[in-house]
Amino acid sequence: MEIQAKVKNALITPQKARMMINLLRGKSTAEALAILEFVPRKTALIVKKLIQSAIANAVHNFGLDKNNLYIKSIEAQKGIVLKRWMPRAHGHATPILKRRSHLKISLAEVRKSDQEKIGRKSEMQTFSYEEVKKAIEEAKKATKNIEKKDAAKKKKPALKGMKQGGISPQTAQDGTKKIAEKKESQPKFNNLGNTFKKLLYRSSKKV
Repeated sequence: MEIQAKVKNALITPQKARMMINLLRGKSTAEALAILEFVPRKTALIVKKLIQSAIANAVHNFGLDKNNLYIKSIEAQKGIVLKRWMPRAHGHATPILKRRSHLKISLAEVRKSDQEKIGRKSEMQTFSYEEVKKAIEEAKKATKNIEKKDAAKKKKPALKGMKQGGISPQTAQDGTKKIAEKKESQPKFNNLGNTFKKLLYRSSKKV
């Protein structure tokens, strides 16, 4: 398993970055960080942050031990080049090239551990396009079935059970109308608690 980290357009030339990178290739992360602490160069700070980012990826995403990692590969590639000019004598101008570099590092385990790795990406599962397509079709079928059941429930008459119990549909309709009229007559306080609603309803009745 390889854990990667990248820095794009770092403010350092690729040549100067390679001078530092060649010291760290193949060494453990702890040893590399110890070397970079005592190097008085601008490149050391950039590479140190890159190694720390890769270690954080290994620990957080894959659940690896940070003391069991080494630098498998590290490279510096050419980035963008900013072109500037310096005025010279007799109306001449000399070019100034401000080079930047892309840094890439990959870490690996020194010895493979038998323990289960618990991390954010270790528990993630990948699915093929066909499996995802089947899951979407099944979900669509399930939603259609639910919609059909809801439509069938709405079409059924609500007073069917009342006829069997001996209550006529006219009396049932009158009762529902009375309940609806009572609800409309009551003041509406949707955002208040039940106890507070009762108190307000009583006060409005007294007035």
